[in-house]
Amino acid sequence: MAIAIFVAVTCVVIVAPSAMAQAQRGSIRGEVIDPAGAVIPNAKVVVTKRGINETHETTANPHGDYSFEELEAGEYVVKVEVAGFKSSVKKVIVKAGRDSTVNFKLKLREPGVTVY
Repeated sequence: MAIAIFVAVTCVVIVAPSAMAQAQRGSIRGEVIDPAGAVIPNAKVVVTKRGINETHETTANPHGDYSFEELEAGEYVVKVEVAGFKSSVKKVIVKAGRDSTVNFKLKLREPGVTVY
């Protein structure tokens, strides 16, 4: 009986901190589309945590979807860039244990305009 109690307590001590850490995290996900509503694959998506400027980068999949998992709760800036379109920036607050959806409808870049 003492061994069973020891094993149970050990499991709680090991698993509880991990579960608490996961509860302090959330995610950002969304879709990138053009003015006509067509998906934009391969868009570069960068998320930056405000205050500490920690950044993560991904690329939208063939369906125009992107996601950032296991982000610390806090305020973030999401930026999307893709050739031929104006870049777009949005702010979002990631809450612990929640998914935040940030969709982008990009505008076409005007011909002859070069942004450095």
